[in-house]
Amino acid sequence: MNWVLRGIVLTLVTSCIKQTPQLLSPQPQPLTGNASSVWISSEGNFGYSNADISVYNPATGQVTNEWFKAVNGKGPGDVIQSIYEYNGRMVVIVNNSGKVIEIDQQGRQIAEKNGFASPRYMHYVNAQTAYLSDFKSQYISIIDPVSFEKKAQISCPGWTEGFIPLYSEVWACNPFKDYVYCISEQHTITDSIKVAKSIFSGVKDAKDRVWLMSAPYNDSGVLYALDVQSRQIVRKLDLKGKALSQLVLNERKDTLFFIQQDLWYLALNQPNALPAPYITLNAMNPYGFGKDPRSGRFYISDVKDYTSRSEIFVYNAKGQPLTSFNAGVNASGFYFK
Repeated sequence: MNWVLRGIVLTLVTSCIKQTPQLLSPQPQPLTGNASSVWISSEGNFGYSNADISVYNPATGQVTNEWFKAVNGKGPGDVIQSIYEYNGRMVVIVNNSGKVIEIDQQGRQIAEKNGFASPRYMHYVNAQTAYLSDFKSQYISIIDPVSFEKKAQISCPGWTEGFIPLYSEVWACNPFKDYVYCISEQHTITDSIKVAKSIFSGVKDAKDRVWLMSAPYNDSGVLYALDVQSRQIVRKLDLKGKALSQLVLNERKDTLFFIQQDLWYLALNQPNALPAPYITLNAMNPYGFGKDPRSGRFYISDVKDYTSRSEIFVYNAKGQPLTSFNAGVNASGFYFK
């Protein structure tokens, strides 16, 4: 999520959360059916190092907050930006601490690499190479995904953010620029596609279109579709209000979900379809959401006043509410295992 812009507004806000390991009691109701266990990353407050990870087991209803701190005796650092799993290795990107952490499946820290300016997101090219975007550095780092040592860099002035893997190349988002940048297998930028500013990430659907949300901090969102082969904008939808930058596809990649106060969907196999409401979020302050690929359930975080514990709401695939529980401060990421 767009923590940096919100962090500018909240630099003087302190956290009211007691940072101790917590097993919630009473527990949320257990949920039946085939579902993933869920890791939930909470950014915390910028400058207060109160980020952490919560673990939720839908089958038992058990939620463990401050899980990283409970396992390691200390928190991960200042602002968890993203979490990845590759070849059985779990990697946590800690943005404002400028570091990358490896943990095992039980949350134990194995390794830590410091010295990055302001790391954001990672893309694994293969077992020997990964890309790491950055808010401050003006380039994309090419790193060894095992040691996290920097091997080279790709110059890209501005704020590099999310990656979109596409066959033989990777597209990189740059919210400060009007462009999405195309990175070749030789790790060079070979093209740029003019779209709009404030694009943080994107997804590719079943018809080889990349969907992007322009989500300005103080303006209405705009949804774009780009044809992968022609690199032309084939659809543009102006939304009536601010939207979150995050986009989620269903398992068939023919339905797109996004949040513009409520959760909306767009049927991608209908050429002229318009977005329609899916889940009404009422007075929620939504900040992150995810969709479990096994159960189809939606997880949506309400970060309330940005200093209290977030509340996580769980809905079934049809959008019906199932349960809710508390997580850490500013919960933004959902990782299904």
